[in-house]
Amino acid sequence: MYGINVGFEIARRALLAQQYGMNVAGHNIANISTPGYTRQDVNFEATEPMKILAGYGGTGVEVAAMRRIRSLFLDTQMYKENQGLGQWQSLDQTWNQVEMIFSEPSDTGLSQMMSDFWNAWEDLGDSTEELAAKNSVKEKASSVINGFHQIIGQLKDLRRSLDTEIGQTVGEINGYIHQIAQLNGSIAQMEAGGQQANDLRDQRGYLTEQLSKIMNIQEVEQSDGTISLSVGSVSLVNQSNYNDLGTEVSHLSGDPITKVVLSSNSMEINVKGGSLKGMLEARDEIIPEKMAELDAFAAQLVQSINSVHSAGYTTDGLTGIDFFDPEGTTAETISLSFEIEEDANNIAISQNGTPGDNSNVLAILDLRDQYLMNGNSATFGDYYNSVIGEIGSRAQEASNLSSNHQLLVNQIEYRRQAVSGVSLDEEMANMISYEHAYGAAAKLMNVMDTAMETIINML
Repeated sequence: MYGINVGFEIARRALLAQQYGMNVAGHNIANISTPGYTRQDVNFEATEPMKILAGYGGTGVEVAAMRRIRSLFLDTQMYKENQGLGQWQSLDQTWNQVEMIFSEPSDTGLSQMMSDFWNAWEDLGDSTEELAAKNSVKEKASSVINGFHQIIGQLKDLRRSLDTEIGQTVGEINGYIHQIAQLNGSIAQMEAGGQQANDLRDQRGYLTEQLSKIMNIQEVEQSDGTISLSVGSVSLVNQSNYNDLGTEVSHLSGDPITKVVLSSNSMEINVKGGSLKGMLEARDEIIPEKMAELDAFAAQLVQSINSVHSAGYTTDGLTGIDFFDPEGTTAETISLSFEIEEDANNIAISQNGTPGDNSNVLAILDLRDQYLMNGNSATFGDYYNSVIGEIGSRAQEASNLSSNHQLLVNQIEYRRQAVSGVSLDEEMANMISYEHAYGAAAKLMNVMDTAMETIINML
């Protein structure tokens, strides 16, 4: 019967619904600074009406759902741009370090050392009999050698550091996929029981977003509320199951390096985005490329100078002496020959053994301006300057692209916050609305109570 008891029920339902609304608004306010939190909203709907003589009478209100206000499109865009941001930030950092290693232009860079080396030969050409001039050539050559050793050593240190960081990043990835798989299980269990796992979904979304900055992942949401994550054709997370990534040692240029593989079958993972991609590219392509360019520089310098020097004569009439150790033809192994290291008087001055003849010194100086590098298309200076120029341009490119991706990520986050972010003004307005509705429902309850008391007294 549609009587006073229905009025009590309407008032009760109204009180519960508005209380629920106040709780949700309070929950939003409490989590305004929580990373990854999504604003929640209460969806009210009228309860099933009751058949009465005049038709159907209302029976109050109930909470139909508590929604996460989320844009899947913006989330997908964020994951995509995050991958680019992570990759270019990693490359930007690497190129900055490479620039610091080469330290050009500066008074202590290899370019200045080479200039001082050639100048020492010029001075020797003017003072062929002076031991001080010969020692100066030897010292400047040693500085060049040390410059090669320092740069190549620091590049190797950087590569080892990146290799270590790659291994640590794999552990970080595994931590994320473990947590996501665990949240998948909790979400499926909770929502199978008819509850809404909004906060757990927020936690999972935040972890997925962090993971997307590390590597290229694809996300697919399943009908049971879980998500599947994969890298290419390799599944990382499926419901509450996960596949760990691992590392295996391979070799690059004779040095051990870490490969990223699937732990279960050692299949190498093809990483195409994120900071992990940037680290792999730096370790396997950028640094080996710079090391190879230095090796080519050192090898040609050794071969060219030795070729001229060994044909010349010392002031004591000796010939056939190499200036550099002919076995040291890389940036790491370049060194003076034993004879030059032992005595600077073993520097070949003349081409015919005549006292005072400096033609061999001049022939060595001529090498400075000869096109001996890049397939006989560049001088030593041109070649090294092109190496430095490329480092500068690629460092600038990485910096620009990192900034561009950061701008895109910021724009997407701004748009996402406009949809999903908590607004204190909006939540306070909702709170006041719920408070007034709650007060009115309480008043209705009092009215129903008075009416019931009146009926009882009349009886």
